[in-house]
Formats: sequence, structure tokens, C-alpha cells
Amino acid sequence: MLANMLMVYGLVLMMEKSTSAYFNRNVLLLTLVQALAMSISPALIFIGAIIGGQLAPTPEWATLPIAVMVIGTALAVYPVVSMMQHFGRQRVFIAALMLMAASCGLIVLALQWRSFVLFCTAVILIGCSLAAIQQIRFAAMESVPNQQKPTAASMIMLAGVVAAFLGPEVMVRGQSLAAVNFVGSFGLLSLCFVIAAAILLNYRQPSAPTSTAQPVASATLPQLFSHPLFVVALTGAGVGFLLMSFVMTATPVSMHDHNGHSLSDTKWVIQSHVSAMFLPSLVLPLLINRFGIATMMVMGLGCYAIMVVVGLSGVGVLNYWIALIFLGIGWNFLFVSATSLLPQTHKPEQQYKAQAVNDTAVFSMQAIAALSSGVVLNYWGWEFLLWTCVPVIVGQLILIKICYQRMAAINKAVN
Repeated sequence: MLANMLMVYGLVLMMEKSTSAYFNRNVLLLTLVQALAMSISPALIFIGAIIGGQLAPTPEWATLPIAVMVIGTALAVYPVVSMMQHFGRQRVFIAALMLMAASCGLIVLALQWRSFVLFCTAVILIGCSLAAIQQIRFAAMESVPNQQKPTAASMIMLAGVVAAFLGPEVMVRGQSLAAVNFVGSFGLLSLCFVIAAAILLNYRQPSAPTSTAQPVASATLPQLFSHPLFVVALTGAGVGFLLMSFVMTATPVSMHDHNGHSLSDTKWVIQSHVSAMFLPSLVLPLLINRFGIATMMVMGLGCYAIMVVVGLSGVGVLNYWIALIFLGIGWNFLFVSATSLLPQTHKPEQQYKAQAVNDTAVFSMQAIAALSSGVVLNYWGWEFLLWTCVPVIVGQLILIKICYQRMAAINKAVN
């Protein structure tokens, strides 16, 4: 797979350097970088909790590495954006990739020294780097005219599918390359990041980038939360990440450690899940236009309900696979729909405050889910973990109905 991407990269470099083709080349370069860089996320989701269980002082801390990765991303968002405004996207992207490569080196040391603290330290640095990598979608959209921005965003989303297979595959292929398990895997991942940084040397910032230096109007939390649909957007994205991270983080431990499924089967389930998280984005805008945001959010919660039913029906590989497929689709419907709703819930001059509040809530809920997942799984088991999802699903359904009814009443009163 890596060889195929490098072949595509070679073709990209041979493209004509007209203005249009040049920007299209930018998007292709960034797509390749996204596929290589984001491979660390499914890789750590696949193996992070398993390694954590081997290194942690008690099993309850097995999922801590996944949680600290999310915390690292949340803490680094604002500093990363500020650095990009000051130094440009290319330099910050390359610096983030080199930090990720160095962090993989720290993980190699952690595995050799059997140090849980060093492993968590390396993973939180990776989380900080991912805050920069998440900005790639904006860089891609800046490189094309307005009418091509959806295409650019779709290409970046497709890179997530490649990363879903590349990360776990590298983990399995490199598992036995060194005397200590997975040392070779993280060595190979660090090479991926160095290659991605080299590819970025050919990226050029568009001559007239969109300025983000706009004055930020003050908006209090009560003002933001007074809009019923802001509550729906925030909780929709938050619940989407909460349940997805809660179940996904526990899956490798439940499959491999508790139920004896092979790493190969576990890898396949995680790869399929991450693919299901991204692929629906290619058709979801059409579905939103056809059925509306609220309906798609309800359908996302319905996918989560199916996930619970399938997961409770057995612990075979097929049960895990189907459950995690619906978990991925449900996340996509909830998160993308909520993200589409958010701009409709505040004034344009309040967008930075609204986005900051939204992202802080989402990352916080995801971190709590990743951290608590291991505790719930080890103390009460896989079935109890799935049952705890039910009241959250039902509560979000009720909240959507109440908030939309309240919004309809407000609109009726205004008119």
C-alpha cells in the first residue's frame, strides 16, 4: 500500500505546473500526507490499549494512552493554529510530522524499558501533533476555487480510509521485526512520517490564503446555549464521539485479551470500523439535503442502537465486526450532521467562540470515554459496557426532539 501511494506521488510531481493543475497537485500531495500521518490513529486504537494493558500497573489503566492522545490534541489546537498563522502551514505540518516520528522513537524505548509513563508521554505528544494534522483539510480547501472545495474535502476524507488500513497493517507486519514486540511496528510508522514530511516539501501555500485574522466578538455561554440548535449541535457531536470512543477503545481488549480472538481478526474489525467512519461522508451531504440534519442525526443514533443489539447477541468475530461497522456509520451521521448544524446556531462574528466551546466539549467527552472504557470493561465486562450506551442514546433522542420543538416555538413566536 505504501509503495502504491509513492507511485501516485511520483505521478503527481510530473503534472503540469499550470495554476489549476498546481493547486490540484497541492490537494493530491496533502491527501498522501493525510493518509500517511493519520495512520497513527487507527494503529494506536488497534494496539494502544493492548500495549497499555501490558505496561500499566493495573488493567484499569489500559486505555489511558488513548485518552491522553485525545487530551494532547485538545490542548494543542489553539497553539497549533496560532503557529500556522505566524509561520505558515507547511512548516508547522513538517514540524508536527517530525515530532510524531520522534514520539515513535520514545515508544520504542518505552517498550524496551517496559515504561508505562514513557509510553503515555509519547502518545500525548502524538496527540499534540495530530492537532496540526487535522488542519490539512483546511489547507486542501484553500488550494482550490470555491466550487472545488467539496471535492478537496472529500479527497482528504478518503485518505482516512487508507489510513484505517495502513496503520493496523504496519502494526501487524512489524510486530516481530525486533526482539521486543511492536518495536519494529513503530519504527516503520516513524518512517511513514518522515516520508510524509518529505512529500510536504513540494507543497506551496496558495498566493492569497484566506485570512482568519478576524475580530472575535464576545459571546457568553448563556447566549450560545440559549439557541436550542446549538445544544443539539454540541451534544450531537459530543455524544457521537463519546459512544464511538467508549466502545471502540474497549474493542481490542475485549476481542483479543478477554475473548481470545487473534490480532489479525482484531485488526480487521478496527480497520473496517475506521473505514465506516469516513466512507459515508461521500454521500452524507446528499442525504442531508434529502432528509434534513435532524433526521440524519436520529439515523445515526439508530445505528448506535443496532450496534448495541448486535454486540449483545454474541462475542464472535462477526458480532464485533457488524457492531463496529454500525458504530462507525453512526459516528459519521452524528458528527458530520452536527458539524453542519453548528454554523446555523450563532452569528458569524461569534463563530470562533462557538467553535471553541463545541470542540472543547467534544474532545473532553471523548477523553472521558476513552479513559473510563477500560475501567468499565475490566470491572463489569463487555455486555455491561454496551448496556451503558442505551440511556445516552435515548437521552440524546429526547433532547433532539425537545430542542427542535422549542426552536419551532421560537420561530412561530417571531413570525
